[in-house]
Amino acid sequence: MLVEFRFGNFSSFKDEAVLSMIAAPQLDGDVELDKKNVFAVPGHANLRLLRTAGVYGANASGKSNVFKAVHTCEESVASSTDSKFFFPVVPFAFDNSSRNNRTFFEIVFILEAQQYRYGFELTHQGNSPRISEEWLYHANSQTEEVLFERKGNTVEIKDAFQEGKLLIKPNNTIIRPEALFLSLCNLFNDEASISSKVSAYISANLNVISGTEDNNLYPFTLDCFKSGMYRDEISNLLCKADTGISGIETMDREDLRVTINNMNGSQIPSESEGANELLDKLALFSEHPVFDANGHITHTRKVPMRLFESAGTLKLFAIAGPVIDTLKAGKVLFVDEMDAKFHPLMTKELIRLFQSEKTNPHNAQLIFVTHDTNLLSKELFRRDQIWFVEKDSYGGSHLYSLAEFKFEETKDSPYKEDYIAGRYGAIPFLGDFSNLFKTWEQGDISK
Repeated sequence: MLVEFRFGNFSSFKDEAVLSMIAAPQLDGDVELDKKNVFAVPGHANLRLLRTAGVYGANASGKSNVFKAVHTCEESVASSTDSKFFFPVVPFAFDNSSRNNRTFFEIVFILEAQQYRYGFELTHQGNSPRISEEWLYHANSQTEEVLFERKGNTVEIKDAFQEGKLLIKPNNTIIRPEALFLSLCNLFNDEASISSKVSAYISANLNVISGTEDNNLYPFTLDCFKSGMYRDEISNLLCKADTGISGIETMDREDLRVTINNMNGSQIPSESEGANELLDKLALFSEHPVFDANGHITHTRKVPMRLFESAGTLKLFAIAGPVIDTLKAGKVLFVDEMDAKFHPLMTKELIRLFQSEKTNPHNAQLIFVTHDTNLLSKELFRRDQIWFVEKDSYGGSHLYSLAEFKFEETKDSPYKEDYIAGRYGAIPFLGDFSNLFKTWEQGDISK
């Protein structure tokens, strides 16, 4: 369960940014809305978290960079022990001092009823980022205790983190200073260790995906379907989404090769990498009803999904795997441009999967970037679930929540209309496009 994520001096963000999933107590009141969106954390009496959050902002405001920061933190924890790993960090570029300032990431989460706070910071002196600080804390109740703290190459380890003591030299310096200490401990300890559990949560439970690059999600969902892991759930989602599909099935690569060869007389080679890639894309079939002249179903016909289905349907299939996997395992899913290729009603229904105790019994969380203002509704979100990213006149991005605005709220407060009107910021201020083609008005289109 994600509590909050902090980062700073990263990409378009010069200053510290905080994305919090803590429910604001002062916003409680709508019983039905709170029931859908807020859940209590077992073992943490005063901690209540949000199931979903949406991020709005103009194009180029820095929305995607929030998710890139999460992915960078995740990737660093997973791969920093690799000798070829290079921290994929670019500090804020439009300020003379930022190159000499730290870039940092910190995540707070609940794992096995215990709260952890892990983070690290990097300096940019020299040719590559270097680890300057790293820390890990845990808390059973209100009291937070340090497990380890790192300053440069020196690590101070507390008694509750004995697993790390074998990985430092007698003078308390780390044996591999180029790697994160957490990653190093994970490498040399078993799955039951604290370092392994924390590393696994960050690298496996925080999933960042793009809603515009669904081709990258297709192999994962196809594997989930072919293995039978989420076959019924994926099929049901596609069939109930008004796609016209009545069923989905896959065909073995070799059987598909024989079928295609028999259909058109061609000979697709069996050991060609390009041919195998093509066959894998065509291996998924959607089933559609066929009607007679009177509108009665006579039979069904199976067609390759990648050739016959719409871009929206293909995206729905591709994103179905990560969505269902997140719901089943209680993970956290970050989706950039979630509404791309989707009708607004489809986007809303996917969000509602996370707002129902029936479909989300493990309190999985969904955080998404969108331009869909139809979602700015009091029937769907509390104010602390609506976030904005705005870029200032100096090129720096700022992340803030609608809950930070002080105004008297009524049932008729129009979030959508107020956002479009610029009351909350985070909208584009566009110039006069009519002057773009001035030469056309003068009758000269050759320039």
